[in-house]
Amino acid sequence: MLKLESIKKNHLSYKEIITICKLKNSMWNFGIKSNLLWFKKNVKKDDLNIILKQGKSLIGYTLLRKRTYLDKNKRKNLFYLDTIILAKKLRGQKFGKALILFNNFIIEKFNMLGFLLCKKKDIKFYKKFGWKLLAQKKYIIQNKTKNNLHGMCYNSNENNFKRFSV
Repeated sequence: MLKLESIKKNHLSYKEIITICKLKNSMWNFGIKSNLLWFKKNVKKDDLNIILKQGKSLIGYTLLRKRTYLDKNKRKNLFYLDTIILAKKLRGQKFGKALILFNNFIIEKFNMLGFLLCKKKDIKFYKKFGWKLLAQKKYIIQNKTKNNLHGMCYNSNENNFKRFSV
């Protein structure tokens, strides 16, 4: 049985955070301690941890980071979709689709803009689920380089999308 849920950082147990870090480490092999430090430093209390479980096993995870951007000198909220991961043995079996659709649902539920950065090879995947590719001149990201990454938005008309900083 599959279960998808959204959990704020302060509602995760230490054991759940370790399990997330182990899953992350299967993709980005920096070690559990390094992943744990990254989690503690970068995941804010209002960020949404999207958990996909099969039975009691964590098989997928995404992070919707609640951030602000500037639009015509006004601060607005957005969800920055980050840390998208699926257990290696389950890739290519439509679990990624379930994760993205659930993230889209949450973005729509909060009536917010969704933003992500991805590699060129992943653009087609996100487009299938309503994400739109942005021209690089449409956005600036503070404290992060965009080298070889492409910005995409969800729940926004790209023509109305304004230059912003995350």
